[in-house]
Amino acid sequence: MNASISCDRRQIEGRRSLILENAAGLEVSGLSGEVWITQHGDSRDFVIRPGEHLLLDRPGSAVLSAVRHAEVLVIRRDATARTPHHSLWRRLAGLLDPRWSGAAQRSMVRGRFGQG
Repeated sequence: MNASISCDRRQIEGRRSLILENAAGLEVSGLSGEVWITQHGDSRDFVIRPGEHLLLDRPGSAVLSAVRHAEVLVIRRDATARTPHHSLWRRLAGLLDPRWSGAAQRSMVRGRFGQG
């Protein structure tokens, strides 16, 4: 089951930021431009482009920044649709084998859908 509770289109003006509070469990999908995403307590940063998405997995806030105008879709799914153990498994696998890291997985997804 993958029922969505809310789905919001958000625009980020150039050289501006958008802060998402209580971001754990949100999915951010790029619609236009490039968005730089930083999660509270996470040393990694992510950049998503149109057609790419990122599931935010850290409690606390996330900051979305754009150099030029960008648009994203922010989806919050209900608690029964989330699988945090799956995310944890991927993170552990990424520590043991770099081919399972988040960057490698995103690269594989882009290549699979011809956006590479």
